[in-house]
Amino acid sequence: MRKMIATALAAVLLIALSPAPARAAATTEIELFGTTLAARGAAVDVNFGITCPADVEGTATVSVTQTRDDGLTASGVVVDEFSCRNGGILNIARVTASVLGAPFERGRARLTMLVTGAAPINQNVRLQN
Repeated sequence: MRKMIATALAAVLLIALSPAPARAAATTEIELFGTTLAARGAAVDVNFGITCPADVEGTATVSVTQTRDDGLTASGVVVDEFSCRNGGILNIARVTASVLGAPFERGRARLTMLVTGAAPINQNVRLQN
């Protein structure tokens, strides 16, 4: 009985103390380059880069909301699919203003980005021509 317990404990220790397989740090990062008004405020172009492991596919959801000086709200959302082949991509997402809201104008706005495998971005940006 003691031999069986000793053998079982040895096997458990051997498995627990064996080196774990090496894993590459597979993180995805987003870098926001800027926002530009397009089509007289009917849309906003959001320029960004994604650094990611090779052969990763996912989606980037970009949302822009702006309370204009006249009190009206302009907002829009776009979902883009992306595919990383060589460790990163540059992308421009065109966020179209909602038909039920106002067009975007120059000034402050709130930008939210959700990219597969990355920490979300939620920050104030400046919309420019």
